[in-house]
Amino acid sequence: MDRSNRVVTGLVNKSTAYTSLKEHILGVDFPWYFMEPQPDSPFPLYCHTLIDRPEFGLRLPEIKSQFAELAHDVVLETCEFNNVKVNCIYRIAINATEHMSKSGVVSTTHVDHEFYHRNLLIYFTNAGGATVVEDYRHEPEVDTFLLFSGHHYHELPEYGRRVVLVATFLD
Repeated sequence: MDRSNRVVTGLVNKSTAYTSLKEHILGVDFPWYFMEPQPDSPFPLYCHTLIDRPEFGLRLPEIKSQFAELAHDVVLETCEFNNVKVNCIYRIAINATEHMSKSGVVSTTHVDHEFYHRNLLIYFTNAGGATVVEDYRHEPEVDTFLLFSGHHYHELPEYGRRVVLVATFLD
């Protein structure tokens, strides 16, 4: 098991599953849920939880969306294509943040779970605003991914709306 903090970036495999998921997410009928600002995210965002967090006790990840299986396939394809083994997916969500007139606003540096996990971010739009993992600064582009573990934060989009898939898993 590779438990290093290495960061992997690249282009997504534009498979049938990826293309279908992206069309749904960016479509007018995709359901979004408003999230008030929180301590780790001091700005509002929209979220669609596909597989819910297994944070407390022995609770298992729980499927919350009809798009969970499609997103699951995209996560596995992306990881397999990059020689990353996935043993258990803990969480998958789609997040959307929008440009605000305030500059320099970032999320709090955080980890997604208090136990070992890897993160996969897949960017569905171009909007600027970096994701920073430890000492690595990633400037996202549409149809790219970022794979990492460790503390991270993200900046607000520089323009428009950033839509990203967030998955956490055990490798």
